[in-house]
Amino acid sequence: LLGPVRTGGPETGDRAGGYGSHRRRVLPLPPAGLVVRAEGVIVENPPGRSGAAAKALPLGLCVMDILFDTANLDDIERLTPIYPVTGVTTNPTILKAEGRVDFYAHFRRIREIIGPDRTLHVQVLAKDTRGMIDDAHKLLDRIDDKVYPKIPTTEAGIAAMRHLKAEGVKVTATAIYSTTQGFLAIATGVDYLAPYYNRMQSLDIDTRGTLEALAGFIRRFDA
Repeated sequence: LLGPVRTGGPETGDRAGGYGSHRRRVLPLPPAGLVVRAEGVIVENPPGRSGAAAKALPLGLCVMDILFDTANLDDIERLTPIYPVTGVTTNPTILKAEGRVDFYAHFRRIREIIGPDRTLHVQVLAKDTRGMIDDAHKLLDRIDDKVYPKIPTTEAGIAAMRHLKAEGVKVTATAIYSTTQGFLAIATGVDYLAPYYNRMQSLDIDTRGTLEALAGFIRRFDA
């Protein structure tokens, strides 16, 4: 997740165990998921693993943030007192693994567990701009006003990001596969970037080069 834009870490888009992030520095990213916040980067564990872990990222040394990449209430409640986690991130695939749940009540419970000072990233479900904006408003209204709506970096998503940032909403740009997507997301003023590290690797994309370019852009322009 690259973010506030800090630098945060990569994201797989699949269920993963956890990820670490650094602020305004670049880390070497492992073959896992990534999210970027215009001041920090988040790296998820490979699919199929659980728990939380600070990964050795391919971009440098930094102060690490650790986030849980799960929607499992038992895991979050059990592990939060153990790990120095700074937040929780989820996506529709991760939530689906929990079976039938009351969507908003589930995330309100996560917020109760992690407290008000940790970040909570929840992905919108709509595909069109108006729907993404409406989904983001519902997340903020029905969970709490500190949620970071995760918006896919499509044309519709970029328009939604611009609208939400104009409202002062904190946004995580997700589903990033290229430097162009990342640069556009940073230009909208998003707080975190979430490159899909594993999927980029599978598509034979220069993942490290992409992450270095995004992190360099953030550092150069203090985005």
